[in-house]
Amino acid sequence: MTLTRHVWFTGFMATGKSRIGAMVAERLGVPFEDIDHWIEARHRKTVSEIFAEQGEAGFREIEIEALRHLSAEPPRVIALGGGSLLHKDAISVVRQSGTLVGLWAKAETISARVGRKETRPLLAGLDSESRLAKIRQLMAGRAHLYAQADFQIESNDNVTREDIADRIASLIEPWSNKALTVPLGERSYPIFAGHGIAGDLPELCASVGLAGRAVVVTDRNVQAALGASIESWKSSWGQDLPVFAFEPGEEHKTLASLESLFTFLLEHKLDRKGFLVAFSGGVGGDMTGFAAACYQRGIDFVQVPTTLLSMVDSSVGGKTAVDHPLGKNMIGAFHQPRLVLADSAHLQTLPMREYRAGLAEVAKYGVIRDRAFFEWLESHADSCRDRDLEAVRAMVAASCACKAAVVGEDEREDGIRAILNLGHTFGHALESITSYGQFLHGEAVALGMVCAARLATARGMWKPADESRQNDLLARLGLPVRLPDGTTVDRQAAWDMCSRDKKARNGSARFVLPTSIGSAEVVSGISFEEVSEAWKAIEA
Repeated sequence: MTLTRHVWFTGFMATGKSRIGAMVAERLGVPFEDIDHWIEARHRKTVSEIFAEQGEAGFREIEIEALRHLSAEPPRVIALGGGSLLHKDAISVVRQSGTLVGLWAKAETISARVGRKETRPLLAGLDSESRLAKIRQLMAGRAHLYAQADFQIESNDNVTREDIADRIASLIEPWSNKALTVPLGERSYPIFAGHGIAGDLPELCASVGLAGRAVVVTDRNVQAALGASIESWKSSWGQDLPVFAFEPGEEHKTLASLESLFTFLLEHKLDRKGFLVAFSGGVGGDMTGFAAACYQRGIDFVQVPTTLLSMVDSSVGGKTAVDHPLGKNMIGAFHQPRLVLADSAHLQTLPMREYRAGLAEVAKYGVIRDRAFFEWLESHADSCRDRDLEAVRAMVAASCACKAAVVGEDEREDGIRAILNLGHTFGHALESITSYGQFLHGEAVALGMVCAARLATARGMWKPADESRQNDLLARLGLPVRLPDGTTVDRQAAWDMCSRDKKARNGSARFVLPTSIGSAEVVSGISFEEVSEAWKAIEA
C-alpha cells in the first residue's frame, strides 16, 4: 500500500513504541521518527535534561511543537512519548493527520522492562516496589488518553515484536478508510467509508476487541444481492458462520420478527461474548441493534449498512427499535454499535428509487446544521442523484460527520439531537396512515420536510426563499415534493399519529422547524389548524 497519512504510536513508557514502530515503518516502506529522539536532536539535550531544567510542563510545550512540525511532514510512522497526549491540543493534531495505534502492557511487564535501565525521568531513583506503584498510578491517570487510540495491541513478552509489527502493519490499510469517530467517551466508535471495503470487516472487528463469535443478521433481499460479502467473511469467521435473514420491509419491523431472531441466537448458543453484524438497510439495522440491546441483557453489534439512508442516518447514533401498530419506532433502546462500515459498492445493487430515498436524510443535514454542505448539494445535486462514486463518498462522509457531532453532544435526544428529526413527525404520520405501503421512509421524510418548511414559513420563522431553495433541492435530488394527483391527507388521523410521535410531550405534538439554511429548532404549542394548513404544501 501507499501510505497517505501518518501512523502514530501511543502508549505508556516501555511498551515498545520505538522498536515496534520502526519495524512497522520498514514494512510500510516509510521513514520512522521517535519524537523523544527528534526533540533531543533539535535541542541538543536529553529528555531527562529538559525535564530537569524546564519541568514536565515545559517539556510538554516543546513536545506539542514537535507534534505540529512532524504532522506537516510527508507520511511516516511516529512514536509518541508516554505522556505526549497529555497536552490539550495533542489528540486533535494526531487525529487530523493520521491513524493512532495504541500499545499496552501490564504494569508488571513495564516495571520489569524499565528496571533494566535508569533512563525514565518520572521513575528515576525508585526501588522496584515504589516503581511498580508509580507505574500503576501513572497508567490509571493516562488510561483515558490511551483509550483514544484507533486500535490497541498488547505488547506481550510472549509474542515476538516481529509478530506484533506484522499484525499492526496488516491493519493500517483497513484503518486508512476510517472517515471519523463518533465521540462518546468510552463508547466512541469509528465509521469506515470507502468503495469495496466490506472484506476488511473481520479484521476491523478483531482490532476493536470483538473476539467472540459473529452472527450475521440480514434480510432476504440483501442476502440474495450481496451474498458475496457474506461468503468473503467466512474465510475469516469460518464456513459455519450463522446467517439469519429477516423478511424485508417496514411491515416486518415487529416484535414477532425479533422473537424469531432470538430463537435463532439461542439455538446457535450465542454467548455474551458473541456479537451481531447488522448487514441490511435501516429496518434490519434497527431490529438487529435492538436485538443486541436485549439479548442476554446486551451484547455487541456492528453496522454494515447497505442502503444510502442507513449509511447516512440509522446506522449512526445507537437508536434501535421496532414498530408498533400505534406508532413507528416506539419500542426500542439506545445501544451504540462498536463500529460502522459503509461500503459504497453495496449501493450499486440498490434500486434507484431506494437510493434516492436516502438523499432526503442527506439534504436534511444541510438544512438543520450545515449551510456549506447544503450549498455543496445544490452544486452537486445531479451527481448525487445519479450515484456518482465521488459524490457518494463525499456526501456520506459529510452526513455522518454531521450526525456524529450532534450525537456526541446529545446521545439520548435530551436536547439538540431532536433536530435530526426534521420532516419526521409529518413523515412518520404519513407512513402510518398509509400502512407503510405507499412511501419509502426517505420519500415520506422528504414530503415531511416540505410540510415543515411550509409551517415554518407560515410562522415567520424563515424566509419563503429558503423554503423554495429546500424544495427545489429535494426535487433535483429525485425526491417527491407532492402527493400523487387527487391524493389528500386524512387530517385527523395524521394529527393523532403526530401526537404519538416520540418527540411528543404529554400527548402534544412537537415539530422540528427550520429557521434558516443550516439551523433548526424544536417547536411546541402548534395547533391542529396550523398543521392542517401545512399538509396543503404537498397536496397537488
